[in-house]
Amino acid sequence: MAQQMRALMAPPPVALPGTASVHEVARALRDAEMGDVIVPANAQVCGMGTDRDIVVRTVAAAQDPATTTLADIGSHASVTVPPRDSVEEAVQFMRTHAIRRGAWCRSGIW
Repeated sequence: MAQQMRALMAPPPVALPGTASVHEVARALRDAEMGDVIVPANAQVCGMGTDRDIVVRTVAAAQDPATTTLADIGSHASVTVPPRDSVEEAVQFMRTHAIRRGAWCRSGIW
């Protein structure tokens, strides 16, 4: 039987509002030893921010991490697969939608 995504999923993700500064995001990622945060709005996921977003869209762009927000640098589109999907289905989904990175948490790929 194919391995299900739930076997690969991490504990609950770190969630921060889009108004959080990049500095706050970086500290939260460091403290949680994770590479991405979820941006919730109205009880739904509205986007995510990654350590790569911080490097490319803040540091490399010479933006101030104290005044740049998660909403400024994060990705706003989000898609999910259910935990019961097979790893193969998730890989195919990511290929189909050209998703290079995902946040793996108990409720799905964000």
